[in-house]
Amino acid sequence: MDMGTLHAKQVGYAGEHLVMADLLMQGFNPSLVNDLCHFDIMAERDECILRIEVKTTAAPRNESDRSGRYKFQLVHRRGWGHREDKLENECDLLAFAFLDIRKVAYMAPEDVSNEGVMKSQINFRSLDVNENYRGNGIIEHHLTVPEKVLKPRTPF
Repeated sequence: MDMGTLHAKQVGYAGEHLVMADLLMQGFNPSLVNDLCHFDIMAERDECILRIEVKTTAAPRNESDRSGRYKFQLVHRRGWGHREDKLENECDLLAFAFLDIRKVAYMAPEDVSNEGVMKSQINFRSLDVNENYRGNGIIEHHLTVPEKVLKPRTPF
């Protein structure tokens, strides 16, 4: 199946499973959670339990310019002027799944906020597409779970 023909739910499920496979390879024991939770995956390793929100994209935002820029929405709009920062306190880790290149980037929620307010979106680029790119959001700089989120926690 061509990535362009996937429905939004299929893209999301594929991203969650890509993240789970990647977490297994990093020594975690991940589990999908039900839709009632405000995060997608719970993962455990060495007495550390993480609540993980997965954001997925099937391909770069604008394939015609070949810049390789991937764009992820982090907050949801609820009407004019209302933001819902659902990620701010409801997950310990953000996982960004790139289906076309089969990679996952990880960031702590505080790393995608300005003065405590969640950014509305984040952009990534891959060095595989543009090896001269020197900005924030390089996929290859975020391929492992950041150490700062690995703290022993009790179940929620």
